[in-house]
Amino acid sequence: MAEKPASDEDDTRTELEALLDKLDEESLQFLKQQAEILIYSSELEEARRKAVEAARNINRVQKQRRRASRTDAESEPPTGEAAPEESGASETEQAGRHEPPVSITRRSDTSFLISVTGTRVFFNRQEMREMTRIAHAASGAADGARRLHRWLARERSDFLKDTGAGGAGDPRLAELWSVIVSTYKAD
Repeated sequence: MAEKPASDEDDTRTELEALLDKLDEESLQFLKQQAEILIYSSELEEARRKAVEAARNINRVQKQRRRASRTDAESEPPTGEAAPEESGASETEQAGRHEPPVSITRRSDTSFLISVTGTRVFFNRQEMREMTRIAHAASGAADGARRLHRWLARERSDFLKDTGAGGAGDPRLAELWSVIVSTYKAD
């Protein structure tokens, strides 16, 4: 959204305030809800932008690590064996380029799908509520990742195994925390 000059913004505010005096309480409540939706949507879009940026950073770091490990492996191939040929990006890597590393989709009133770099795991409503409560209780991304890891290790270790989330310091858990707190409100 392009920013307006201050005088245009002041004029718009003045016009809006004049209109507010003419509205009944029900109409004012409706406008308030619409304003809250606009603010929430703006915050959600900013969180999504940060998630995409984090995904790019994760992919960049993973590529650098793969490149470094390939370079190490190629520099000293085992005796009698040729150095491994470069095969390009895997299907999972290619799929990960088009979607954020972590996303949550509500499948129905009682089920949710959490996707982490292409791996999808189903959660029920109660599990999502508990993760949302845990995420909102955290003081930040690192604390949120630790808390989520602790709960997932205890309650849903299959998620950690299937997604390859290595530990509490895994950036994908910090990203999961970010998506949860930016998308869901604590009860």
